[in-house]
Amino acid sequence: MAAFRTRLFVVAAVTVMSATCLETTFTHSAYLDSAHEKYYLQWMYDADIITFRVEVATLGYVGFGISPNGDMTGSDIVTGFVTDQGDTFFYDRYATARATPTIDASQDWTLEASGENGTHTFLQFSRNLVLCDDTDRTIKAGTTRVIWAYHEEDPRHDTELMYHGETRGARSLMLLSGPQLTGEMPEDVQSMEFLNDAYAVPYKRVTNYLYRGFKVPDVGGKKHVIAFEPVVQPGHEGLVHHIFLYACLEDLNPDLYDGVQHLRQSPDYPEDWRSCKVTIIAWDVGGAGIHYPEQVGLSVGAPGDPTFLLMETHYNNVQHKKGIKDSSGIRLLYTSQLREYDLGFMQLGMEVRRTQAIPPGCQSFVSVGTCYPDCLENAMEEESIDKINVVGVHFHAHLAARKMRMRHVRNGVELPWLGSDENFDFNFQQTVRLQREVEVLKEVQITGNTSAICLKKDSSYEEYHQQKVTMREPPPVILRPYKETDVCKTPRTSTVASSVKLRKESNEYINGIHGAKRKSARKRGSRRKTRKNHRKLNLSPWRHHSGARKTGW
Repeated sequence: MAAFRTRLFVVAAVTVMSATCLETTFTHSAYLDSAHEKYYLQWMYDADIITFRVEVATLGYVGFGISPNGDMTGSDIVTGFVTDQGDTFFYDRYATARATPTIDASQDWTLEASGENGTHTFLQFSRNLVLCDDTDRTIKAGTTRVIWAYHEEDPRHDTELMYHGETRGARSLMLLSGPQLTGEMPEDVQSMEFLNDAYAVPYKRVTNYLYRGFKVPDVGGKKHVIAFEPVVQPGHEGLVHHIFLYACLEDLNPDLYDGVQHLRQSPDYPEDWRSCKVTIIAWDVGGAGIHYPEQVGLSVGAPGDPTFLLMETHYNNVQHKKGIKDSSGIRLLYTSQLREYDLGFMQLGMEVRRTQAIPPGCQSFVSVGTCYPDCLENAMEEESIDKINVVGVHFHAHLAARKMRMRHVRNGVELPWLGSDENFDFNFQQTVRLQREVEVLKEVQITGNTSAICLKKDSSYEEYHQQKVTMREPPPVILRPYKETDVCKTPRTSTVASSVKLRKESNEYINGIHGAKRKSARKRGSRRKTRKNHRKLNLSPWRHHSGARKTGW
């Protein structure tokens, strides 16, 4: 980083005390304008205080704020700039509209350092996580919308602000997650890539799920994947919503399906692929790549590890653009320096079924998926496992979801949640490392709750289609097992729907929207009732038993 002229501050507004730059080790960082990388944010926090540092490619003023929804209205904002004479002006503000934010009577953000060089301005500032000022926003765990702006010139007066124009934006972040893991890579680190091959993205439908098969390369014995990175084709950031890698419950011929691809709804979709539900890699829009904790790695190349993987790419072609060809995918980084533990991926939640419908006219609605104690306990006993250590959580849902929680119950007593996101953002789904590993014992119940918006009784099909909860992949917990583990299968959503007498109302409502016959819906519902709601959980690594789901990141 280029050298900066710096100043240290003891009050929030204006001061001229000179000092050297603070030596601070930040634990998190992100470009808020990811497309241009001109606005760089770093932060760290403790039990009471969060500290930010922004470095922006401007010699004018800089703005930063905490927003309720990504909009300016209702935001808690700070602005600051460094003059040519080296003086810094910094103010705590708030916005009641899309207009110049008002200077707060209570200056609760503290400027710690600032400076500029020939191209950039930096500001370092802090505040309490919880403030008693009505115009300040509390910073909580889960998704936080931050807003940013800057101008190329300093204001003519210390309290005024010129309109920033197009140099502004918003981004969702997990401000209070565990520290980001980057670290130095081992010298022998290698990579393998799973990429689409100039796939012609459909334009008539907004949402398309492409599945492409891959033969896993021979890596010469057991290795540990220690990180993965999304490989999103430049310019397609708004097109690719998520990319998952699945292993399969059945032994498939990797040579037969290597390079084969189909849309989910294709009549040629191989029946064998329907067993490929074992998530080992999950990346969602807005998220970043992941470096696994230093004591764990995802096993590849060992006996029983998958030789075939199925990649799911969710394309969201909102503008119905024609002629798009995409080669996005996933890159895995692996090493022969094996770590102490193999990594696992436990999923719970709901598969999409007609019974997972939001009833018309409801005030609020919660979808519930549970992994019951008998499922988890039986499997752990078979493998002589006493506990599993959770190191992270990844929530995944679609447009209707507003809040998500991972509840942890032991012997009828609810323990602190494994994770929660009270401000879930469909366009930002990031794996969150826990501050401390959490032990999950045999006799526990883990429940995933998803709160969703409700439909009005006169909602059209398009409104329904865009607002429904579409949790094809349930929220997962990331595990550091003492032995390799598999995942229990969540009961069908039909058990939840029937318990609240929702099935008939929801199916009739949906059929009315689609113009389908209610009789056919009842037949489909009847067939679902005959299916088993529970499947045996087997914890042996990568064994392809019916109902067993191998863990993976």
